[in-house]
Amino acid sequence: MDVDLLRPGTVPLSPDTTLWFEFLLHPNLLETHLKNPVGEPSPTDLIVKFITVAEGEKEAPPPDAALGLPFLPTSYEGYNRRGKCLKILALKVAAFLNFNLDEFENKVPLNIQAILLKDLLYSVSPDLVDVPNHVTLDLEDLEPHARFAVFLYHRWVLKCFVSSTINGKPLKPNGVVGLNEIPCEEVSSGCAERSVSVLKRMASSKTPHYLTMPKLETFMALSEYVADVVHKWNVGLHISSNQFRCQVLMDISTYLMLCESYADAKAALKDCQTAYNQWKLEPEAEDCFCKVTSDVISAYAIAVGINPPNFTPTLRQEFHNLVQDQYVSINRVIERDNLEKEIPLLYRDCLELDVSSEVANGNVTVYRDGLVQIKALNVVRRTLDGGCWQENRVPPSALHKGIAAVMVNVTDLEKRRLKYLVGETLVNGDTQTCRETSYFPTTQALLLKEEISAAVDADYTDPIPHVLNPMDVDHLESPSEPDRSITLEQADVVKVLINSYDAHDLKIAVKKMLSLVVTTDLAEINKTWEVPIPINNLVLSLSGAFLQQFCFLLLAKAYELDQLKNFRLARTMISSVQDEITREHNSTSGSRESQVIGKSNQLLSWEILLIDIHQFHAEWPDEKYIDVRDLTMRCIMMLKGEGCSPRIGLKEECALFLLNTCNWGAVRSATQLNYNSVMLDLYPAIAAACEEAFHQKKISVDIWDKLLPMFMSNQKQREHTIVMMTALCSVAEINAITLIISFLARLHNILIDQPQMELFAQNVHLWPAVIKNPNLYNLNSISEMLFEVLTTALKRYSNVVNWLKLLGDLHFVNNHHMPALRSYIEAIIAATDCFSRPLHKNLVEDHIYKRMIKCCSTLQCHTQAGILCQFLDEVDYTTAFKSLGEAGCCDAMDSYYDCIWDVNFLEFLINLHTKRGEHHRKQKVIRIIGLLELNSNNNEEIKREAENLRKARFMRAMAEQYLS
Repeated sequence: MDVDLLRPGTVPLSPDTTLWFEFLLHPNLLETHLKNPVGEPSPTDLIVKFITVAEGEKEAPPPDAALGLPFLPTSYEGYNRRGKCLKILALKVAAFLNFNLDEFENKVPLNIQAILLKDLLYSVSPDLVDVPNHVTLDLEDLEPHARFAVFLYHRWVLKCFVSSTINGKPLKPNGVVGLNEIPCEEVSSGCAERSVSVLKRMASSKTPHYLTMPKLETFMALSEYVADVVHKWNVGLHISSNQFRCQVLMDISTYLMLCESYADAKAALKDCQTAYNQWKLEPEAEDCFCKVTSDVISAYAIAVGINPPNFTPTLRQEFHNLVQDQYVSINRVIERDNLEKEIPLLYRDCLELDVSSEVANGNVTVYRDGLVQIKALNVVRRTLDGGCWQENRVPPSALHKGIAAVMVNVTDLEKRRLKYLVGETLVNGDTQTCRETSYFPTTQALLLKEEISAAVDADYTDPIPHVLNPMDVDHLESPSEPDRSITLEQADVVKVLINSYDAHDLKIAVKKMLSLVVTTDLAEINKTWEVPIPINNLVLSLSGAFLQQFCFLLLAKAYELDQLKNFRLARTMISSVQDEITREHNSTSGSRESQVIGKSNQLLSWEILLIDIHQFHAEWPDEKYIDVRDLTMRCIMMLKGEGCSPRIGLKEECALFLLNTCNWGAVRSATQLNYNSVMLDLYPAIAAACEEAFHQKKISVDIWDKLLPMFMSNQKQREHTIVMMTALCSVAEINAITLIISFLARLHNILIDQPQMELFAQNVHLWPAVIKNPNLYNLNSISEMLFEVLTTALKRYSNVVNWLKLLGDLHFVNNHHMPALRSYIEAIIAATDCFSRPLHKNLVEDHIYKRMIKCCSTLQCHTQAGILCQFLDEVDYTTAFKSLGEAGCCDAMDSYYDCIWDVNFLEFLINLHTKRGEHHRKQKVIRIIGLLELNSNNNEEIKREAENLRKARFMRAMAEQYLS
């Protein structure tokens, strides 16, 4: 049972249930509870609960709290006796878990971990809490338990930094986070470098020192007779110097590999292996703290180039090594993989695309027919797996070589699949392909002679049918009788041109269409087929009507598939265009042909880049199958403008991608030129604001002055309003969204110039508070733009409490009271995790409740308005009594009485119903006021539990009414 849901006096408790504050009354109860393997709550839940409650016991907040900065206590100062007891209990639980940072990482919020480790430092010595001084600390003179506390703290900093970086998301102090996820500024690149220096000093100590890890019995609880305790530091688990060096060197190696300092990481790993071997030779060696294993060390060593004796790399490792070595002989590895099926097919698909791109751009030179063989081997692998392979057309010789390599070990099911592949090649191939394929030993081994003869002798070279249902061509103009067969054949071809997405079939269809009508323009067949102007100019520059029409068709299909989010097939279409242009121009030699091939490859590779960007945004925030680093480099290279000039739309998409991946410096440096584009002016300004807010915690006036003119209401800017709104709504990175919202909120507050109608947004204080000539801006346009940005942002991050509050504020100032209530209630649901946590006053501000009261009064829900007056820090009895005294209500009235915990409200209602002669309602209020949990003599804990219970009950009723 969840501890937070245990409310004394409201539900019957089972004999096995333990309330968290009982551990304060009976300190010995904690050890018994922790030794229960199925005890509830879990140890990590107890740590979170103890520290959370202890933080609520602070007698005076620090000065920085008023600025909204995260506060991590450096001592027990400012905490009452119960708060100190709770912190000691949290340390006892952590000691029971052997200070396992891996378990803390998964189950304890980051700021709670920081508080716990700072408490450990303070318990050892108050001087150790000053972490920056650890750099000059004399580590040789520290006691074993103090050395352990310092080691644990800096190992935690390093581990958290590495984990946050590997996960792909930096620790963002400007991001919107929950209550238990306050950004921890102690975990940053600077702090990580400081921790590495401290750990290196500890690891390089010439004098071997053991460490003492505190046990549960080490920490002594406070009592009514003892004001300050002295912990038993001699009671603990001894960690040998070899075990300690093994763990610390592994942590340092991980950090160095993250920083790409592979030479230093290699040296650290060698020392780690030595320390590990010495540790395991120790008598009675225990892994009480160090979790490093020989397999982990070997894996890290292989990653930096240290191969253990008799090491044989796996097939996947060979694959990655050959990718780094310019793909030389990589077909041998994937040929073996068709038998072992160890390399994921996704890697092989990416290999095919990468090699195609690199060869087209001239960045890599592979062996003759290497790319063709890779494609053929991938077709064989997809066939063996039962996947789709029809879109890849490969030469028969390459396909035969790939099939022959696996024929000896295929199962019956795989053999049937290969038979279907060869049969499809015979049926749909041209005459030369069919006859060449029929002579291969693999074809004769898979198919019978009768099957081969039937496929070769029949006319299967044309996939377009010659007979079509007349109903399919009723829309065509009735031709004269001699031309009827030609018209039907044209209709067959048009049907294939519109419906097919197979490059091979489309090629045959275009040839046939041109043979029927020489002056065919495929753009007239489907008016929705559109190709960007620069790409269309490239197509028109090609020689030959067939090449122009075929390339136009494939490109139009690619953009169509891109809109349908079939990105893989869209990329295949553009690759087919590249192959066709290269094949046609290679037949003739000359400088002009080389220029055409180079220009077309560059322009088309940029279009593939655009599809990759669209896929990245379509799958946001899932980046599992996307190489973000490679995509980032391609975007930066494109924006630098080397070679052909890319089109504006592609530059806008690249700038948006870099903005969404936190590459703010790249956006600023790569888009300095004037492109006459709204988005290319807007995105660098947003990137500059993000960079300054992230590093300097402020935004310069220059950025404010650059952004403001974009939102003016003159004629020129009104034409860009839709473009501006689209650009702002396309931003998906949470830091950038936060700053955009804060900018629009600040601009809205300045224009409306009414304190009672102010929008409360995060980071709004970073922007200036005044503007020149506010009449030049349209308040309604800003309000609409802010609403669209908020709505789009909440679709991506649905549980951001501050944005839900701001959306409610925006509805409120526009007099949309019902939507405002919905947004406020959704914010409360997100803040309390569907009311599973108490609705503390630090979750929802007073102005939110006041606006909810106003909304309820306007909607004639006076009872709800009156009950909400209880939620204020200083209860508004005047408004509450006036609301509760209203006769005409549009809410449930006395059904909400069991949500009242303020006795003054209940006494007022008893008097009110007595005057009105409403005996039934009066008796109901008397029954409620007589409940034991509302007794004014109860202690603060029971009163708080009664209040939290009724708050949650009322908010559930509100949610059921306004959100259902």
